[in-house]
Amino acid sequence: MLNQAPRSITFPPECIDALVALGARIRYQRQAANWTIADMCSRLFCSKPTYMALEAGKPTVSIGLLAKALWVLGLSDGLQGLCPLTVGEPNNRRIRSRKTPALHMTGSELDF
Repeated sequence: MLNQAPRSITFPPECIDALVALGARIRYQRQAANWTIADMCSRLFCSKPTYMALEAGKPTVSIGLLAKALWVLGLSDGLQGLCPLTVGEPNNRRIRSRKTPALHMTGSELDF
């Protein structure tokens, strides 16, 4: 048996490849803006190892950090195209039922 962390085994290779490619594109955009890793870390309020994990395409980096990095780079509009609706908004939304009003007891009903 290989000595791999369980989480790296659970990700399909296609997902890993996509994350690595995304991290490389983020790195390219950072370098095109002439920003250092330290510049990005200060803009994202994250540590250097966390940001480096994002650029490396590690699947454990939070989606929030990814979204914020894209925003900092001026690329957050691209998030809208990640999972487009093909037909329209789903119609199977759950509707909350109204709560029944609380029963009000009078003084004589409270006397045991």
